[in-house]
Amino acid sequence: MKIAFEPEDRKSLRRFSSTEVAELLRVSTSNLRNRHKDGSFPEVHTDGRGHRFYTAEEVDDLRSILARTGKNADAYRPGRRDGDRLQVISVVNFKGGVSKTTTPRYGSPDNARKAL
Repeated sequence: MKIAFEPEDRKSLRRFSSTEVAELLRVSTSNLRNRHKDGSFPEVHTDGRGHRFYTAEEVDDLRSILARTGKNADAYRPGRRDGDRLQVISVVNFKGGVSKTTTPRYGSPDNARKAL
């Protein structure tokens, strides 16, 4: 693992194993495997041993498919429902500093009180 990055370097998110994806989606690994075999799920990167690995975008695609075809669609696409209030909180923190501590420490409880 690379410890330091030059300014022009870019980080990328690693691929997730089928076990990790099954846990994220709350389905069994056999369900995941069977959905690939029957063509319900798109093909993904496979290593030399036949193990599947998924990007974050592919996991999101699987969530969408499960939301359309799964037994409990709402479980795969959590989010606001009709009647829920919209609240958008955006925090950008490129380097260290005090904001990493103060934002969650003071922002979260204050917003939680406002939501009541």
